[in-house]
Amino acid sequence: MKGKSILLWAFLSASVLYGCIGGKSSVKSLRPYAVDDNDTVCVGNLPFAVPGSTYNAINPMYIVNRSGITLYDKGAASIMFTLSAPARYVAQNAVDDAKTWDYKINGMPLWKEMRHIASALMPQAIISAEYIPYEKPYDETKGYMDIKTCHPDKLKTDARHTLYLLNGIKITEKIFEAVNPVYIKSLKRITDEQELKRFGGEGLKYVVMVETFSYEDLIAPQQIYWIKENDLLDLYLVNGIRLNKKSFEAINKTFCNEWYRFFNDDKRATPYLKKYPNAGSIEVGIIE
Repeated sequence: MKGKSILLWAFLSASVLYGCIGGKSSVKSLRPYAVDDNDTVCVGNLPFAVPGSTYNAINPMYIVNRSGITLYDKGAASIMFTLSAPARYVAQNAVDDAKTWDYKINGMPLWKEMRHIASALMPQAIISAEYIPYEKPYDETKGYMDIKTCHPDKLKTDARHTLYLLNGIKITEKIFEAVNPVYIKSLKRITDEQELKRFGGEGLKYVVMVETFSYEDLIAPQQIYWIKENDLLDLYLVNGIRLNKKSFEAINKTFCNEWYRFFNDDKRATPYLKKYPNAGSIEVGIIE
């Protein structure tokens, strides 16, 4: 008798659970990650919700859905998810602790507890980003980053006809995708034919221009000082493309399969010194 009661209780529990998800597992399987841009998505156990357009712009590698269950309310998806803390991969605590600016993503201001959402965004999902100073700065906060996003599939471009510029340096699509969003000061997408003409290049249909903050900007008002011991140049390479320090700092090391740092007296520096004989400290990132 007791065994039958246990079986009945298990059956009823399963029925209730199925009723909660509304039998819409087919919908979930059709879009296991993306939701509609107008959906509401809940974040962890905190009293926060973000627009679907923000959720769709978050890199899946940072999403942790602990329950594994997608709940539906009146036909609109409401997903409970949590995030890892990707900001710490590059600037560690400095990015989180800096109070230099606030963030607003798709019109929603981020509380301090939610700032790591900004660093989890995919650059390819950002429509535009702009740093806006406050008219009257308060404390150390001098402005905010206004970021607009959507699902990256809606912004897919043909790499053969797209030009990516990082602080004025021509980069590849892979390098663009590895840019840490926390470092982005401005991002502009250009499709207007008249504007495209000034960039040259036959068949050019799309230009993505990114300007970044430096690491020193991020951790202001703290200051970093160093002394140059000689006139040797620092060399920064990612996938064979030479970047300046500002651009190199903005690359998220998580996306690099290999990462090296050595000096010109290191045997590994030999092939680089043949092309850049004045290189001193050499840093190389490889994204496959």
